[in-house]
Amino acid sequence: MSELDSVLDEIKERAPVPQMLESMGRTLRQVGNGRWTCLCPAHEEKTPSCSVKPDRWYCFGCQKSGDVIDLVMLSRGMDFMEAVRELAEELRIPLPERDPQAAAAAKEARAVRLDLGQIIEEYALTCRQQITHERAAEYVQRRGLSADECELWYLGYAPAEHDLLAWARERGIELMKLVAAGLWRLPDDTTRPMEQGRARFRDRLMFPVWDARGMICGFSGRALREDKKIPKYLNSPDSQLFSKRTLLYGLDQCRAEMQRTRRVVLAEGQMDVIAFVRAGVPAVAGMGTAFTADHAAQLRKLVDAVDLAFDADAAGQAATEKTMAILLEHGFRRLRVVRFENGKDADEISKGA
Repeated sequence: MSELDSVLDEIKERAPVPQMLESMGRTLRQVGNGRWTCLCPAHEEKTPSCSVKPDRWYCFGCQKSGDVIDLVMLSRGMDFMEAVRELAEELRIPLPERDPQAAAAAKEARAVRLDLGQIIEEYALTCRQQITHERAAEYVQRRGLSADECELWYLGYAPAEHDLLAWARERGIELMKLVAAGLWRLPDDTTRPMEQGRARFRDRLMFPVWDARGMICGFSGRALREDKKIPKYLNSPDSQLFSKRTLLYGLDQCRAEMQRTRRVVLAEGQMDVIAFVRAGVPAVAGMGTAFTADHAAQLRKLVDAVDLAFDADAAGQAATEKTMAILLEHGFRRLRVVRFENGKDADEISKGA
């Protein structure tokens, strides 16, 4: 037996199929000794047709089956080795590395990602605690965001007056780690001390962004003051954790429903995604960059149909055409374009504006 086979056996032993299905939101009903039934994780149905055992699942409706690794591939849109690495990391099972040098480098990279991820998670919590700030509360009320929506999307606020360096010192965070986490901007003049830079996010409503592992990896911040000299939306910079080419806002929250319905709306921005989800429709959006082949490949693993809901202006129409071409190249054939009346967007329509 190879080292990888041993890892696979340990994963299957420590992560039973029923437990994984429950984590995906499936309700299991016991029908015998060591047997359960539930709604199929691979297709939409109203009557449970999936037979479950501790190590396997099989659907009598669509004839799909597999083990816990297949479930992770299905639910998180991963290939086989991505799913194995994900489960091994969650269960703290070391994976075999043929090259000791490569193994050491991989271990160091994982440690760095974990360290930066913890800083970002801590900052997200700090911003979340500021959501009742007068500046944020006024914007939240004006946009019709409920308390439940703020909680679901973990919305927060980065105050203009926040002393980020003091915040970091209180938590023993080095300045260069703030930079690597995308929270601190170095001075434009490289001869000046790093401390004379500034916080990247100031006076902005903060939309945390989740990666494929369900971890917050960065932010999109919406400016709360109208100033043509600053961008309305500001994203975290590309880093080891954050890549605009691959990230889709809303994917983590909508993954299960996308998998169930095999359909998703590709929206313009964060508020549109929130509006569609408010209406019970799974939706995702890019991070202020053009739709990419990486985005299409992720969607292809989870859905069969995409509805494009971009703005009705010339820029939105051009983006619709380019995005549709990429989706067609990746094998999508069930594509629709959503038309909004009178130039409204999804957020306005969902509130009856």
